[in-house]
Amino acid sequence: MNDFTLRQFLSLYKEKNINVEYAMSYHQMQAKPHELEDFSILCEEILKVINNDIDIDGWYLGTDIRVVPDFDVLRFTDEVITNIELKHSTFENTDKTKLKKKFRSQKHILQLFKCKFQNFVFFAENKELFYYELENDTLKESNIQELVDLLDIYSNSRENRINNLTPKEYLISPLDDMDNFFEGVYYLTNEQQSIVNKIISKNGVFGVTGIPGSGKTLIAYDLLRRIDGRAKVLMIFCGKLREEHKEMEKRFDSVQFLSTKDVEEETLNDYDYVILDESQRMYPEKFRLIRSWGESNKEDRTIVYFFDCEQTLSPKDIGTMLNMYFNTLQNDRKGEYLKLSENIRSNRYIASFVKQLQNLCKCPKKDIDILELRNKIEVRFFSNPAEAKPWIMSLQKQGYSFIAPTGDSYNDASVDEFLDVEHINTHKIIGSELDYVVTYIDSNVRYSTQGILNKANREYYHLEKEIYVNISRAREKLALAIIENHDVYAAIMEVIFKFKK
Repeated sequence: MNDFTLRQFLSLYKEKNINVEYAMSYHQMQAKPHELEDFSILCEEILKVINNDIDIDGWYLGTDIRVVPDFDVLRFTDEVITNIELKHSTFENTDKTKLKKKFRSQKHILQLFKCKFQNFVFFAENKELFYYELENDTLKESNIQELVDLLDIYSNSRENRINNLTPKEYLISPLDDMDNFFEGVYYLTNEQQSIVNKIISKNGVFGVTGIPGSGKTLIAYDLLRRIDGRAKVLMIFCGKLREEHKEMEKRFDSVQFLSTKDVEEETLNDYDYVILDESQRMYPEKFRLIRSWGESNKEDRTIVYFFDCEQTLSPKDIGTMLNMYFNTLQNDRKGEYLKLSENIRSNRYIASFVKQLQNLCKCPKKDIDILELRNKIEVRFFSNPAEAKPWIMSLQKQGYSFIAPTGDSYNDASVDEFLDVEHINTHKIIGSELDYVVTYIDSNVRYSTQGILNKANREYYHLEKEIYVNISRAREKLALAIIENHDVYAAIMEVIFKFKK
C-alpha cells in the first residue's frame, strides 16, 4: 500500500483526463466515490493553512480489516496515529451515538501500537471538524489549524501499520488463549454481534453457518461466556474432546462439554442451552435424537448448531442434511438459519487461494495482489511421494505443521505413503488453526469440466473436502506439494497464479 500526499491526491482527483480509480488501485486502496470527494475537500482546507512549499505525506484511505468498522483516513508517524472519519453531511444530521460507537470499536485496533492516537470527524458539507475525546466519550468542536498542529507533520510518516497486521495479532482463539477470552479481550464484527443478539434474545432452534475463518467458533464460545452462571449450558463438540475443552470447562460455572457420542436424551433434559460446534460431523442417528429433542423443547430452551457443509468429511456426516433442515425450518418459520458472509480470521490471500482451488471459476476479489498471493502460498511439483518427503520434512524443521488426510481402514489411502512422516490428520485439526501449514495434493483428485475439484479414488472419506480443511487451516503461510497431478499443478500456475505459458 503506497501513501498519498495532499497535493498529489488533489492533482489526481481534479485532473479530468485521469481515472482516479487507476490511482487508487496503484496505491492499493479502496474508497467510495463520496469519500474521495470528501477527502479532496479536506485536502483543500488543510492546504489553506500551510505554506505553499509544504506538502504532507502518509495519507491512507479506506483501510478495512473487517473485524472493526473501516478507517476512512489514516496517517501514521512514530509518535501519533491520526484517524479521520469522513461524513458526507453535517454534524446536525449525523447519528452521534453511532459515530462514537465506531470510534470506540476502532480503539481496539489503534491501541495495539502502544502509541498516542487521535480521532477526528470531518463534515464535508459545511467543512466542520470535530475531535473525539475517548476518555469521556464526547465530540468536541475543532478546526483545521488544530488538526495540522496535531498531525506531527515534521516527523517522518510511516507505512500503514494497520494494513500490515496479521489476524493473529488482533483475533484470539478461545481454546488457545483462554486468559484473554475469559477477560473479554476480543471483539465481534457487527455481523457476529447481530447473530449473538438474536440467539440470546429468545428460545428456539438456530443454525449458524459460514466458511472457515468466518468466526463460527468464536460466536459459540462468546455465547458460553455470556450465558455462564445465568443458565445451564451443554457444549457438544462433534469430534474428540481436547484437553483444552476440559480445562475450559473448569473455568466456567454452569457449562459442560461433551462429545457427540456421549449425548443421550436424558443428558439434554438437564440443560437450558445446547450448543453444537462442528455439527456437520454428526452421524445421522445422533442428529435425529438431538433434532427431535430440540423441536420438542424449542419453546422454553435454545439449541444452536454451528456448521460448514464444505467440511463434511465422510458419507455419514450430515452437512448437506443440516443445510436442507435449516432451509425447511426457516421457510416454515420454526427456526432461524443465520449465515456468516465472509472470512475474517484467515489470511485473505490464503482464503482466496482456497476458494479458487476448489472451484477455478471463483475469481479473487480486487484487493488480492497476485504477487502477494504467490508469496503467501508456496507450490512445488514432485513426481512421487518419496521425492516430496525431504521438502516436507525440511519445512517441519522451520516450524511448519504437516497436515495429511485421514487414512482408510479398508482401502488404499492417499496418506499411506506418508505414514512414516510425523503429521496431523484432518479429523484432529478441524476447527483449529496453525500459523504455518504444509500439506499435499496427489493424483487422487481431479478437476471436473466445470473446474470443480473432485475425488478420483475409492477412499471412504471425501478427499476433496479433506484438502479443503487442510489448506484452510493456515493463518500465515501455506506450502503445498503437488504430487503426480499435472492438471492441478497447471491449474494453479495458469488460473490462480496467472503465469503465462
